[in-house]
Amino acid sequence: MTTTRRRSFVSKPTFQLKLTIIFMLMVTIVANLVGGLCYLLISEKVQDLLERSSDRLAAPDLTMRDIANFLIPRILIAEGFSLFFVFLLSILVTHTIAGPVYRMEKVAKEIGTGNLAIVTTLRPRDELKELADAFNVMTRGLAEKISGISHETIVQEKLEPDKRDFAKLKELLSQFR
Repeated sequence: MTTTRRRSFVSKPTFQLKLTIIFMLMVTIVANLVGGLCYLLISEKVQDLLERSSDRLAAPDLTMRDIANFLIPRILIAEGFSLFFVFLLSILVTHTIAGPVYRMEKVAKEIGTGNLAIVTTLRPRDELKELADAFNVMTRGLAEKISGISHETIVQEKLEPDKRDFAKLKELLSQFR
């Protein structure tokens, strides 16, 4: 089994960047929604608890603004660290998709030039391994069909005296070799 060593974490920069941005936006939206919902859901309860505790303990009066001024900067710092971590993680995750797509794109271009002997090789744990295997089956099938057509053309040329009709067919088939 042939293994391909990873040379870089960025295989297809534009594709990988788009996926990374999508991941980052999703995490940012979810983090802000969760933070906002938590704040809305607990703010009334916290205000109530503050009022009760100030009555009992004679503590200084705290307002929701004081609590917000204390919590919001810390939440934003935590969100910043989280986004940085998600960015690094998304680069790794998107590479598992972008790398195989990049390799399969190169193979598809090579097949487009007529090289049907090329094989798509991906690492066993790559996300698109099954697609690459199907791609290889398709390429082998095309090569076999073209070989069959070539053989049939040769047989027909021997049987038919008029070879002009087969000249175009041979010319088309030569492009696949």
